[in-house]
Amino acid sequence: MTAFSVSDTAANVTAALAALKADSKLTALIVSGTTSADTINLSGSNVAATIYLNGDTASARGGLTASTLKFIGAPDSVTLGSGASTIDYTLAPSGGIETITNFTLGLDHLDINLNGASNSVLHAANTTYDGQHAIALYSSADPSHGIVLADVSSGLKATTLLSSHVTYSGGVAVIT
Repeated sequence: MTAFSVSDTAANVTAALAALKADSKLTALIVSGTTSADTINLSGSNVAATIYLNGDTASARGGLTASTLKFIGAPDSVTLGSGASTIDYTLAPSGGIETITNFTLGLDHLDINLNGASNSVLHAANTTYDGQHAIALYSSADPSHGIVLADVSSGLKATTLLSSHVTYSGGVAVIT
């Protein structure tokens, strides 16, 4: 009974996810994406995952500060399971938009590469996505591309997220 991990593309992990979830020896997933919109849905899985989807061409119509988000193009979409996950994202127009559902503060990690910019470039906004409260994270220089933490508690506000759950190290903002 040897434990194992899987490292593959979002499409291949998605195709094999039912079998992977059923295998009790699986200890970790490493999921990579393409330069187009990728989707990975890990709900129902308790395996730790590291996710780097590599960006897409989506942008936010009206910016990520809009009260209700609408996208031009298809964003990357991540739905996390109950295992601790790390999501890597580079804050740049080439990163496109990445939506993350089921992000759990204190369990999951969101590592945002600031792409050489100072820590002060990271901004957050309260918004609505798919009819639910969300928090958008973006660069002050580019509010059309970034990350959307979807379906977060309505009690969690963008200012609290930035002030209480973000640390900076080596050009990376880490949200835990």
